[in-house]
Amino acid sequence: MDDTAVNTDGERVSPEDDEWLKMAADAHTQSTDWFDASVRPSVEKAMAHFAGRHAPGSKYHAESYKYRSKGFRPKTRASIRRNEAAAAVAFFSTQDLVSVTAENQSDPMQVASAAIQSELLNYRLSDSIPWFQTLIGAYQNCLNVGVVISHQSWEYDEEVSEEPELDELGNPMMGEDGEQSVTETRTVVTDKPKIDLVAIENFRISPASDWTDPVGTSPYVIEMIPMFIGDIKEKMESGKWIKYESGEIQTAAASQYDSIRAARDGVKRQDGLDITYATSDFDTVFVHRNIIRKDGDDVIFYTLGTHLRLSEPKPLREEYIHLRKGERPYVIGSCLIETHKPIPAGLNELTFNLQEETNEIQNQRRDNVSLVMNRRYFARRGANVDFKSLTRNVPGSVTLVDDINGDIRWDSPIDITQSSYAEQDRVNTDYDELAGTFSPGSVQTNRKLNETVGGMELLAGDANVITEYQLRVFSETWVTPTLKQLARMEVAYETDEMVLAIAGQRAKMLQRFGINQVTDDLLRGMANVNVNVGFGATNPTQRVQKLMTGIQAIAGVAPQLMAGMNGKEVVVEVFGALGYKSAERFFPKMDEPQAPPAPPPDPRIQVAQMKMQADAQENDKQRQFDQMIKQMDIEMEKLNLSADEKQAFDNHKIKMAELSLKLKTQMQLSREALMHDRDSKVADHMMLAHTSKQAMTPPTEPVGRSPDGMAFIR
Repeated sequence: MDDTAVNTDGERVSPEDDEWLKMAADAHTQSTDWFDASVRPSVEKAMAHFAGRHAPGSKYHAESYKYRSKGFRPKTRASIRRNEAAAAVAFFSTQDLVSVTAENQSDPMQVASAAIQSELLNYRLSDSIPWFQTLIGAYQNCLNVGVVISHQSWEYDEEVSEEPELDELGNPMMGEDGEQSVTETRTVVTDKPKIDLVAIENFRISPASDWTDPVGTSPYVIEMIPMFIGDIKEKMESGKWIKYESGEIQTAAASQYDSIRAARDGVKRQDGLDITYATSDFDTVFVHRNIIRKDGDDVIFYTLGTHLRLSEPKPLREEYIHLRKGERPYVIGSCLIETHKPIPAGLNELTFNLQEETNEIQNQRRDNVSLVMNRRYFARRGANVDFKSLTRNVPGSVTLVDDINGDIRWDSPIDITQSSYAEQDRVNTDYDELAGTFSPGSVQTNRKLNETVGGMELLAGDANVITEYQLRVFSETWVTPTLKQLARMEVAYETDEMVLAIAGQRAKMLQRFGINQVTDDLLRGMANVNVNVGFGATNPTQRVQKLMTGIQAIAGVAPQLMAGMNGKEVVVEVFGALGYKSAERFFPKMDEPQAPPAPPPDPRIQVAQMKMQADAQENDKQRQFDQMIKQMDIEMEKLNLSADEKQAFDNHKIKMAELSLKLKTQMQLSREALMHDRDSKVADHMMLAHTSKQAMTPPTEPVGRSPDGMAFIR
């Protein structure tokens, strides 16, 4: 042993006396015993059903069923695939995978910080992290084994190269010791966030942890990380881990077999972690990352299995500086809620019995069909019969017997009845109802409902509710907490100037906020992370209809709010529901800043314009009336009328004059009402302007200090 674990006094500590190693081994042993007894059997069964195989211990593996029908109907895999497709539609329908909003919308710096954090997250999720595979894989784990476990960290690595130091003439420079001087150059190789999905068999927590936060409430968290022995030696040589001999390392690689991993890989695949090489550096061992709460604070250290301690314990927040008090770099999520169970059941486990029932009905029916088509023969013991020819039962073949009537007879089993198919349909219906899936098989089963469009919508609607419920639980328990940790990692570790510049350009920091450089202070703004997914997300038609219903309702109740609606977000949401990741191809100028709306006109100008329009209308009517009277006088002169006719005509003119006077009086009254309305509008406008001015410039307290208990009154 070149170096071993040491205590606080710098003295060497053997594994038998290492208290930290004892604590880690005790936690691992007890949690593994509970996991093997309570969790492992159901997980193995779930893995088998997911792969379309009968679970370990099934009667179909018995010798008595060697020649029986052993088919497996993959309804479990079909329902999980359908839910995965729904998750892909819900989470990846738009280009922006996540949005970040400021906690204080009135603070311009927090709004700018939220904008840059949103673009940083979307850039990392679409460029640095395989987010699609990670999210769908996480949802598959939830549906299959009940939970998804992920570890969030920042991956940073750099290469150090040495170059000879040259003088002004380009000649190598020599140091004081006579050796050639060299200059170290550090090149960043990796600098990005990382989200790793942890297999359930490689993770241990306390079985007594709280079901709402199993990671945070467990006194310990252990992740078993498979690593090559060569990589472990490299970390030892670099000084990151305590150095041990190859033989001591090899003792931890005795056997890496795991029944859950074997069930996941299948019977036809060898466990890749349980292979022994002639070159020991290629062998795989498990390194444990141990997080243990000690005196109220979490410490972290690494061990080689439960045999050797690889690192000294140190506070968790020194290695993960982005974590909050009491937080750990792990998140456990699920798609179903089961109270008081730290590891709830998944969709696969809920359908165990129905999956086995449908397999049983199918296999019995298949055996019956085989017996009907290939009958069972009864042969007299000791008779001279060609038994091989009987069992082969080849069409057109000849079977030799001595007594055709006495040596052989055959059984005539009854053909399968309609009841077996009806029972199969009922089991399928129960399975679909429990799993919350809507498939063509569901339509064929429900004959009465599928004959109408309304019935089809009822079937699909119930299934969508269950699917969206599972998506919401998954989003709240895993997606959102994981992205919140990712956002804090961006604030704490992001130093890539190119990434920061791209995010600032996408967020339009200069155009919107007048900021041309992304600084650390800008990134530290308080913000909330929101996932772009919601109810109705699995049905594009319903999603668009719900959006339009909401917009129309707001337009009817509060039409003044429609002027401030974000048209870009509406367009993105509609086209995202239709399957387009972006609407920029259809609206190329959508991101350009729009001209601000024109200010409302001055009411005094409006009243003046109304007065001018009324005066013009009055003058036109008076002009038309005068022209009509003049035309009547001309026509009267042309006619040779009697005295009575002239008197009647004069009376008509008098009535027209009275009508003109009455019209003038009415127009005068209208003008006075208009002037009164104008004065009221002008007064309201002046009062509003005065109030706005007071709100923008509140009174300031004069120099000096008011007496105690007395407020400043202006």
